[in-house]
Amino acid sequence: MNERKRQRNSSTDSCFTKKLQCTSCLVTSINTDNSIFQFEDLSNDIIYEIFDYLDTYHIYECFFNLNKRFHNILLDSILPIHVNIPLRSKLNFDRYYTDFIQPNKHRIQSLYLLDPFAIDFFSSLVEHISKCFQLQTLVLNEIDSKIIESLLTDLSSLNNLSSLSIRIGCDSNKITIYNLIFYLPVLKYCKISFEEDVRLGSLPLCMNPLSSIEHFIINDNYNLDEVEVILSYIPHVRHLSIEYQNKPDPKSTKIFLMVLDSLTHICVTGDRLELDSIEQFVKNHANQIKVVHISSFGLQSDYAPWVKTITSYLSHVRVVDFPGEDMNHCRRVLQIYESIYNPRYNSFPYVRQWFFTHEPMPDAYLHEIFCSVRTHK
Repeated sequence: MNERKRQRNSSTDSCFTKKLQCTSCLVTSINTDNSIFQFEDLSNDIIYEIFDYLDTYHIYECFFNLNKRFHNILLDSILPIHVNIPLRSKLNFDRYYTDFIQPNKHRIQSLYLLDPFAIDFFSSLVEHISKCFQLQTLVLNEIDSKIIESLLTDLSSLNNLSSLSIRIGCDSNKITIYNLIFYLPVLKYCKISFEEDVRLGSLPLCMNPLSSIEHFIINDNYNLDEVEVILSYIPHVRHLSIEYQNKPDPKSTKIFLMVLDSLTHICVTGDRLELDSIEQFVKNHANQIKVVHISSFGLQSDYAPWVKTITSYLSHVRVVDFPGEDMNHCRRVLQIYESIYNPRYNSFPYVRQWFFTHEPMPDAYLHEIFCSVRTHK
């Protein structure tokens, strides 16, 4: 694991080094007489290009008070601003906000609020964020449930907001939050995480869906009836992922993956996926299903006859994947992995002529992120 981390860090360092080398080429230009230009001799256009490689806060720290020229460049530029506020002292943040963020709200395209001081400072989020007319991406690490409803209401006035990621504290009204999210006018990507495991409640089916969401990630624990309700609000969805992060009883956790004709991927992980509800969900969408994968940590005694019933709805489906009772999940997935990347194992019967997708994760979680997406043609 440490080796993997070192590899990722090495890759990141390499990327950062390349950026520094590129910046160095821009900063230290040598003419035919071998004379070196000073940084201040560079044109504004080249300086803007250099700024593309730097964090906004670092630009502010290094150049805002350097001299009048750079002060004006930062305040008068029309270039977009991407604000990522990491951990820092409240005093530094207040100064940064007053000097730079406040007068440039209209230029902010992405806003990442990850620091407790920043979250506290933006306690009146409606007043502050509503001025970010160009805002396209908003990320809030942990937002008080008392603030989130006002914030989402105000975000509906931002006609460029296409990506929203929020983590919501306890005692939130999930129905209200979902309704407000579904009515954000141009939202394409949404990731929402809830701190507490509370059922969705009585959110009704939507008869006239307006949501533009195409990629929806929910970190929460729902049953498939609640998933049906959510689907009724997002007619343009191409990827829906619902994963319960805090599994109190791994033996009851199931994984349900489905691919529909509209290229919609639905993946649900949780401990509320009863076999009867899965059967009804599959039956409801049988005519659209192209791929279905269902797995469970603890296989039940009636699993085999249940699989037979499910497959009766799916005679036309490209891939129907139920794990065998005699095979451990991780061992099975590792065999699949080996059959793809090692020719010695290419006779593994479950995976011949399949396409696979995977993301590197600890071996214990491979079954959650490694699955067939379509068959070979």
